Amino acid sequence: MIPIVAGGIIYPGESIYSPNGAVRLTYQTNGDLVVVDGGNFITSISKTGGSEPGIVTLQADGNLVLYNKSYQSLWASSFYCNGSYLKVQDDGNVVIYVPNSNDRGALWDSKGYTAYNRASCN
Repeated sequence: MIPIVAGGIIYPGESIYSPNGAVRLTYQTNGDLVVVDGGNFITSISKTGGSEPGIVTLQADGNLVLYNKSYQSLWASSFYCNGSYLKVQDDGNVVIYVPNSNDRGALWDSKGYTAYNRASCN
């Protein structure tokens, strides 16, 4: 599995997979960003279904943002750290890691685990 790094883009209909290939982060053609495990829906990350899809990108500042067709931001992770990267994990969690953390410094995750134990961006 290749992580998404700054500037990485997911287009409608595309997916990013976990290392074992069972879990995927999919930007659906209905505009929703979802996590699916083996065909079973886990969660809607963005809750933007019904919008005109544009792109999902991990910006250079580490913020994961979903833009509609008119390039208006509809959803964002709202956490920032230059050089961060995103991974889809086998446990169904999607995580943005701070740079050089060896997958140990979570800045944001789709399950909300980092809400009280967020890594520092230093």
